[in-house]
Amino acid sequence: VCGISASTLWVAQGAYTSTVADKNSKAELFGVFWALMMSSQILGNLLITFVLGKMSNFVYFMLLTILGCRYLLI
Repeated sequence: VCGISASTLWVAQGAYTSTVADKNSKAELFGVFWALMMSSQILGNLLITFVLGKMSNFVYFMLLTILGCRYLLI
């Protein structure tokens, strides 16, 4: 389900950017979109690295266990 949703959103983002942009600014808008998307990957991974670095192994284990059990109960 996540893969189907992600692929649908990916195509919709490209279609929206193509619809909004005129011929002269299409490459610039796609470049900005791609740069923002890639920077979110880098910043997100750096943030989670520092957050998990400050957390003990027990707290991390309990957090993942609680999140995993939550989806079993749904």
